[in-house]
Amino acid sequence: MYVYFLKRCLWLSLIIISISIAGCQSSKEEQSSSQQGEWYAVDSIKVDMIGNIIPIDYLPTKDWYLAANFGRNSLIIFDGSGKVQKEFLREEGGPNDWGYTAGSGFYRDSLILIQGNGKGIMLFDFEGKRVGDIPLPFIPQFGSWDQDKKFFMVNDHSMIIQFPGRHDFMKQNTEGYPFPLFEYIDLVNDKAQPVVTLPRSSKYATPNRMQMLYYAFTYWNSQVILAPENDTKLYVFTLNSDDFEFSKEIDLPIKGFVEEPENPDGTFGSDRIMEGEIQKIIPVDDKLFVFYFSGMDEIKMNSLGLGDDYWENLEYKVHKVMILDKDFNVLDDLELPEYIHEARFSNSKGQIFFPKNIYKMGEEDDGSWFYLMEYR
Repeated sequence: MYVYFLKRCLWLSLIIISISIAGCQSSKEEQSSSQQGEWYAVDSIKVDMIGNIIPIDYLPTKDWYLAANFGRNSLIIFDGSGKVQKEFLREEGGPNDWGYTAGSGFYRDSLILIQGNGKGIMLFDFEGKRVGDIPLPFIPQFGSWDQDKKFFMVNDHSMIIQFPGRHDFMKQNTEGYPFPLFEYIDLVNDKAQPVVTLPRSSKYATPNRMQMLYYAFTYWNSQVILAPENDTKLYVFTLNSDDFEFSKEIDLPIKGFVEEPENPDGTFGSDRIMEGEIQKIIPVDDKLFVFYFSGMDEIKMNSLGLGDDYWENLEYKVHKVMILDKDFNVLDDLELPEYIHEARFSNSKGQIFFPKNIYKMGEEDDGSWFYLMEYR
């Protein structure tokens, strides 16, 4: 009887062990299938300048980075070692006064392009002198200084450029969303043509939206890819001659997405950043990296005794990235490491430029730290 009991216990133990091993293996296989790669920091850059340094663009021929210093209302250029090569200060009231920039970037290999508040597109050399303009058939209006690149070169003689103040977005229009989101600029013939209007399938293609629409966008494989705020869809527009035609929409399987609530009158009017919102789209070779906000780090918030006020706890946002192939199939979906956030752009080596997340790391530094990251 005792021997039988021991055999019985041994048999049950083997079953439990087998189930445990199978469960662990299944868990590992599930984790492996949902996350195929990881992020690696291949380099770090420290810029020794006090201020809020916000990277904007990269010039591969010189290994230069363009950034805005919000604290000084200036633009700077630093190299791959972090050394500041140039600083451009606004010459208020002078010939080189750019007003408040609504978007900047390197233009070809020798100039800086600036969209000024009410001043159109201005060209500056690397000494900060205004050397020309790109003619426009309208005067764009903007509300504030913006630290971002708003244009992409389609080829050597044309570009697309974002003008959020191009038209009166408060205008009611029974035909749908009232204005195109980009201009197609012919640099040779000095012509501009409005392009890319949200398709009818978008919930924002409505005449009664009461606020300006914000969106992430990029230009990749002759396509404009657009992600409106508080949505998980990508809208794809393909270049046809000198216009962009709506091609398709991609509904991304972003988990935890919170739908933006409608106002009582049926309009969408909230500027609040919602969970699941797409924040940046960056192409790297044959892959598309879609960065989004996936929620709050509630464990860390609770451990620090923080309240539930959304806006007071933005530094505890959790950032994720979904990686797509050229056909927009999902290859991976993973959380970003805590020490990086808010991807900016990629360089010629396929590395993505990130600011260091000083909030989550609980660090203070007079300089600004950045990382070049690779996904492998």
